[in-house]
Amino acid sequence: MRKVLVVQTWGIGDMVMTTPMLQALRAALPNVHVTVVAGSSAAGDVVRDSNFCDEVRSMSFRTGSIFDILQFFFRLRFEHFDVAIVATRLSSKIGLLLRFLSGLKMVAGDGVGSRGWGYTHWRLTNLANHRSLENIQILKLLFPHAGINEDLSAKFHLNQTLETDIALIWRQRELEGHVVMGVHPGCGLYEQDKKLPEEWCWEVISQFLIGFPNGKVALFFGPEDRVFGPGPKDMLMRVVRFQDMPLSVVAAFIARTNVFLCGDTGLGHVAAAVGVPVVTVAGPTRINQTQPLGRKSRIVKTDHSLPCMPCFETPLFLKCPLSQKCMSTVSAQKVFDALAQTLNGAED
Repeated sequence: MRKVLVVQTWGIGDMVMTTPMLQALRAALPNVHVTVVAGSSAAGDVVRDSNFCDEVRSMSFRTGSIFDILQFFFRLRFEHFDVAIVATRLSSKIGLLLRFLSGLKMVAGDGVGSRGWGYTHWRLTNLANHRSLENIQILKLLFPHAGINEDLSAKFHLNQTLETDIALIWRQRELEGHVVMGVHPGCGLYEQDKKLPEEWCWEVISQFLIGFPNGKVALFFGPEDRVFGPGPKDMLMRVVRFQDMPLSVVAAFIARTNVFLCGDTGLGHVAAAVGVPVVTVAGPTRINQTQPLGRKSRIVKTDHSLPCMPCFETPLFLKCPLSQKCMSTVSAQKVFDALAQTLNGAED
């Protein structure tokens, strides 16, 4: 066994949830060359230059043309990979492309339906399990001796060469010495139902700043996020914005926060992976499968009974007839209480 291909073409959060499997793969086969295929350059930054893999490539099923996708898989034929591991819940068509276009003899994956064409190793997805565990179960189809980290801890490779510049900017933005709540109100372009409503978000921020007189807020916005308005004037001096930065830089800033608030989005997984406590507002997604890993992770949901929850992977997702009620009706007080309990070190 010389070369292993790992395909994870979903977003940043899914790549973070794949790192426990990559750790297990590296531990089981320390001398193999591991290539990871990411859905974007940003998602690839989760593991780029880390010891989880030797190489990262980008290929998107969402933005790439059919010709680009077919060409990508055809070129793999000449690299002689021994096996491919397709991360949990990805399209069953990937197995077909890897087997018959890339020429791989062993391809492992899973799914909720019938066995996908091209897969030599296959299992039904257990929807009760976290995706990190399901990724490891796919790995074990090929390598049964692969171990499982008991706490399924995810990792993000922080670029230490950035530390001096990050520390300088943190001081310049007057965040040093304060209790800082990081907030990511947005989400990916294809997952807009998971974003935090703007008016609601400012209400939570206000409660936080009142409850923590030494507190400040770091707002993070990516290239696909709609930037919020300036907010109430009395908060302007205590709210700092970070916009459109490389993920490696964003992760380094997040690592300096004391707690992180978000929807079920990628930056929440990044925060947990760098050791920051996370409070996740869960609405349309199956949070038992995708919540940030770690003992310091808290989940807050609406108290309203909504029969449509969760709507992720149903026809209602991104076509919400209730104006994102699963997010907007979450109690701001309930979220603040979770933040305060986290910062005060209360156990779940």
